Amino acid sequence: MAPTRRRDASGLWWHCEEDEWYAASLAHWSASEGADVLGGCEGVAEADLSGSLDFLRSVAGWAVQGEPVQGSCAMDVGAGCGRVTEGVLLHAFEHVHMVEVSADGGWCDATCRGRARARMTSRNGREQVVVEHNRGERKSPPVVLGYYSCSAASCVMQASSLDRSALQRYSSGLHLLRCLSARKQLCEHTPRLEITQASLQSFAPIDVQTYDTIWMQWILGHLTDASLVRLLRVCLRALKPSGFIIVKENNAPPSHCREGKGNYLLDKTLPLARWSQENAAVIRTHAHHMSLFRQAGYRVVAFRRQTAFPKELYPVRMYLLVDAARFDKDRPKRMRHT
Repeated sequence: MAPTRRRDASGLWWHCEEDEWYAASLAHWSASEGADVLGGCEGVAEADLSGSLDFLRSVAGWAVQGEPVQGSCAMDVGAGCGRVTEGVLLHAFEHVHMVEVSADGGWCDATCRGRARARMTSRNGREQVVVEHNRGERKSPPVVLGYYSCSAASCVMQASSLDRSALQRYSSGLHLLRCLSARKQLCEHTPRLEITQASLQSFAPIDVQTYDTIWMQWILGHLTDASLVRLLRVCLRALKPSGFIIVKENNAPPSHCREGKGNYLLDKTLPLARWSQENAAVIRTHAHHMSLFRQAGYRVVAFRRQTAFPKELYPVRMYLLVDAARFDKDRPKRMRHT
């Protein structure tokens, strides 16, 4: 077992050096291109999405039926191919900002942090979806990366003619094209989507007080404790005054945890992914999640265990987080758990 180490800057413990940890993550995700987080356990997908929608409605108090609330906005952190965006967030929010860590299956690639948008347009007399990449230069038109011609039966992408170096620069937009290709159901919603490709080690939302909710599911286990706390702290300023964060993660029994001073276990065979190789992920205890949320400046006003999952899987809990300072001042209610 690797010796437990202490990060001087944050005071948070980790079982190895951070650079070593993220190098292992990069190696895993580079070898797992296109893999969904369910990794062959699609049988739990329906229960997962249903449980998330119910938590959003009954615990967070957000409407999830009928038309999405006008002007509402959510962020999906670690969006992958858009499973949660499609199955949960688009049912409740008018706009969804997908933040994805991989450009070509790699993990935490910090080289491309551009933004991409999809919008409806008319091209050659046909209604299509155009995907553009913002070059970040004022008064500079976006680069068109490709078009989607969508119908009930198919979704076909026609890529623009760009050289290899240009494609690398615009990996954020290309990832959006891949998301749309992988999840054809997202096509009709592309005008409501925005995507950012960024490393979660360094990602910070640009917009202030913009999001009604920020959703983080099965992604925090790939971050060190220090990176997790940093990410949650920078997301505080992006929430609207009434906004909240929902975290959905596996919980490890304390008796199984030998790393991190007993706060987590190394996840070499993540039950929800069936990975047989070291995947540079941890499963934290419920108590450790609660401690990290407090350190990041949040109050956990509710949490609930996901039901209808196979018994052999580690427990999964959903946490409703709000700004602790604002909660203590404006919303003096007791924490609820089910």
